[in-house]
Amino acid sequence: MTQTVRDLHGSGGVQIVAVWGGAPDPDGAALAETARRLEGMGFSGLVVPDAPGQSSAVMPTLAWAAASTTTLGIGTYVLHTDLHHPLRVARDTAALHALSGGRFTLGLGAWRPQAERDRRAFGVAPDSTADRLRHLDQTIAALDALFAGEAVTESIGIWQMEDAALLTPTPYGMPPLLLAAQGDRMLRLAARGADWIALALDPLATTDMVRERIAFARAEADRSGRQPGFALSVAAIGSRMHPWLRSRLTGHLASDGQHPAILPEEPGALREAIQRLRDDLGITRLVIAPEHIEPVAAIIPALG
Repeated sequence: MTQTVRDLHGSGGVQIVAVWGGAPDPDGAALAETARRLEGMGFSGLVVPDAPGQSSAVMPTLAWAAASTTTLGIGTYVLHTDLHHPLRVARDTAALHALSGGRFTLGLGAWRPQAERDRRAFGVAPDSTADRLRHLDQTIAALDALFAGEAVTESIGIWQMEDAALLTPTPYGMPPLLLAAQGDRMLRLAARGADWIALALDPLATTDMVRERIAFARAEADRSGRQPGFALSVAAIGSRMHPWLRSRLTGHLASDGQHPAILPEEPGALREAIQRLRDDLGITRLVIAPEHIEPVAAIIPALG
């Protein structure tokens, strides 16, 4: 990796990253306007989910956002590796990282909701959890080798590579790597090689649950001499939430301090809650949905 975790975290603050909420049929003007607006409000980045049929194609969308801004970070959140050839990921990653001036973060994962439907659509046979984790681990190793200038000959799941190599210059090297993780096996993998660990937890996970998962990952990272940062997706701010979450969060709309992904909306309380996530749990990146942009934007200048 060419950037240290200290560089990524800045001076002790919290990175606030927004998820692009555009429709599958993208609107270039709306995306450009949103990206510039986020940049102007002080957001650290814009990320796009790898959700066929729910959002526009990840890499072109990120390229458009990068071309519309000058400082806003961009990233995948996250690519389902079984659906993407490792050399294609490396080529697209190298191009986006270079074209954006080093603003790209590569987010990878082994699973997401509706993953089986996506696998069927792409003609990828069902696989076990162990196989998916092995494929992800192999993909990361292949990416590291490709960005190191090495040729790779390997079979990873359905993907075959023979003398695969990046044939164009990569002036910024391998970008920061974010891995989405929840269980022990995935957290061990992430702790060994990720710059960021995105905690893929239930929206109603308690503070104790989040603390335990972070402690587990940190212990694993210490064995490898690493210090990854931790990211958390915000499920609700006050009553603002995606409709699909509302039924699950009924009864938990008011933040009680015991559910880190559920934050209060009042500006002072919201700022304090985010600072507690940083100071008490060590979370230094928050990923927020489009419906949370306004309340968060109001307190970004006060976060430090």
